[in-house]
Amino acid sequence: MRFTVDIWGSHPDEGNDDCWSGNDYDDEAEARKAFSDVESVFNWVGHTNWHYVELCRCVGEDSWEQIDLRRNPNFTPEEDHSDNEWAMLQGMAHGCEAYNEAIGSPLGREEV
Repeated sequence: MRFTVDIWGSHPDEGNDDCWSGNDYDDEAEARKAFSDVESVFNWVGHTNWHYVELCRCVGEDSWEQIDLRRNPNFTPEEDHSDNEWAMLQGMAHGCEAYNEAIGSPLGREEV
C-alpha cells in the first residue's frame, strides 16, 4: 500500500490548487514519521508559509483517502502578497530562474 504526505497552502477541502509539495512512501510508519516531522522532509526557506499537512493512503489508481490532517503550528502568513504575485508573474513569463530571482532566492540568475 502506498502513502503520501502533502503540504498545502490552504485547507485541502477548499478546492484550491495549492498542494505545494508531496512525498510518497511505501511504509505507513515512515509516512507517519514524515507527517509528524514535516519540516525535516520539506526543508526550504518558506516552510512556515504552508498551512496544512495531510497524510493519505492510496485506495486505487490515482485515488487517495485522507488518514490525518493537521495545521502548521508555525504558520506565518506572507506579509506582502503583491511580492508573491510579482514573482509568480515573472516565473510564468520568464521561467524558474526569473521566479527565484524575484523572490530573492540564491537560486536566481547568476551574473555572466
